[in-house]
Amino acid sequence: MAILATEFRWAARVLRHARARYDAWTGWLRRQHVLTRFLVTGATGVVVMGTLWLLNVFGLVAGLLRVDLPWLATPISSFRD
Repeated sequence: MAILATEFRWAARVLRHARARYDAWTGWLRRQHVLTRFLVTGATGVVVMGTLWLLNVFGLVAGLLRVDLPWLATPISSFRD
């Protein structure tokens, strides 16, 4: 978005809005108790790991390493069969 913002006003407005929302979010998170910050970080990690699993990143890496762990494969691949 930052690259587009150098050429287009609409992108600059979107970028400015996104940065303001991000700054507000991080400011709110900094004011929270350490347990809340830990839970938010953990939830973010779960979402990232789940996304990587659904995109079959773990299955691809296991295949490159020649490791046969069927649970690493994404359930989405079963739709192709």
